[in-house]
Amino acid sequence: MRWFAALVLAAAAVCAQTPAQRVSGEVTAVDAAASKFTVKTDAGSTVEVSYQASTRCLRVPPGVTDSHQWQKIAGGDVAAGDRIVARGAESGGVVEATVILVMAKTDVAQRREAEREDWQKRGIVGLVTAVDPAAKTVTVTQRSREGSKPLLITTTDKTLFKRYAPDSVRYADAKASSLAEVKAGDQLRALGTASEDGTKYAAGQVVFGTFDTFAATVLRVDPAAKTVVVRNLQSKQVLTVHAAADTLVRRLPERMAQMLAMRMRGGGAAGSGGGARPGAPQAGQQRAGGWAGAPGGSGGPGGAGGSGSFDLRQALERLPATELSDLKAGDAVIVSNSRGSDASNVTAITIVAGVEPFLASAPRGQGGQVNLGSWSLDAGMPEE
Repeated sequence: MRWFAALVLAAAAVCAQTPAQRVSGEVTAVDAAASKFTVKTDAGSTVEVSYQASTRCLRVPPGVTDSHQWQKIAGGDVAAGDRIVARGAESGGVVEATVILVMAKTDVAQRREAEREDWQKRGIVGLVTAVDPAAKTVTVTQRSREGSKPLLITTTDKTLFKRYAPDSVRYADAKASSLAEVKAGDQLRALGTASEDGTKYAAGQVVFGTFDTFAATVLRVDPAAKTVVVRNLQSKQVLTVHAAADTLVRRLPERMAQMLAMRMRGGGAAGSGGGARPGAPQAGQQRAGGWAGAPGGSGGPGGAGGSGSFDLRQALERLPATELSDLKAGDAVIVSNSRGSDASNVTAITIVAGVEPFLASAPRGQGGQVNLGSWSLDAGMPEE
């Protein structure tokens, strides 16, 4: 994200003498005949931007902040998927751009891949246990092969905070936030530098959210309404689970379910790296998780990290899609969702069936309640 922030700052300098209206985001549609395109802004709104022959349009190579090295292009060269910063006056709901800075879709993809690799290499993930606003620190618990241990995350006024949007763990949907919104129980991912002894971590970027993951039994399915009524195996509460357009619905193959069961029992599996992933809660503690979307391992101090980690979300995404109509009454499922205001109606981020072997190996609390301590879906790693 910081590279695009730098582009926005550069745009402010280049466009200093132009009208104040500024648009930054991704081009989602192009109307060449009308000389305009549609932009999904970083704030989540949709804006139309028009251009003329006199519009100053410059392509910005990744990492190049010297405006003398930017390439002059035509407005018609802008394509869907490009990232832009446009400046101009608004008229009739359309921003009439006088200046447009463009980062090509291919350059964006390369930069995102580089940032993903950086997060995989240096990023950490953990469960927030304490926040000290005065000291600007956050304490998280990480889980490693050696067991759970605390990590003190230090921040500054320059640390970039983002919070996952409700019912989404895609980093692209995360909103600007602050340390004041972080609280105990949140899942947190940070990018920065670890101290030599591994007890502290200076964060340049932080993304966090509050998630729930629970095991349930399907009671009935309504494919037309895109809902599944389930009974939570821990709370015994009957819930209505709504499937959104981007809800990931999958059924585990038996072999994969058995592998996860082995991990739950502590036996490990190929590619699992041994114990639970960093950020998983201690035994007997339900993971406030549902982390989803990471393209790689957690990494970071005390973590299995890198290619040695098993990425459940990525593995699920590779499986054939499952239709809601394929779910039957009596099926066991694990549901992940972002915590909302109505606990009886949730919008699922993931619905995973075929989990009976995994649940059979899960530890049980008082009254035989299922505990999902090692169920791990990593949350959306930054993509931009």
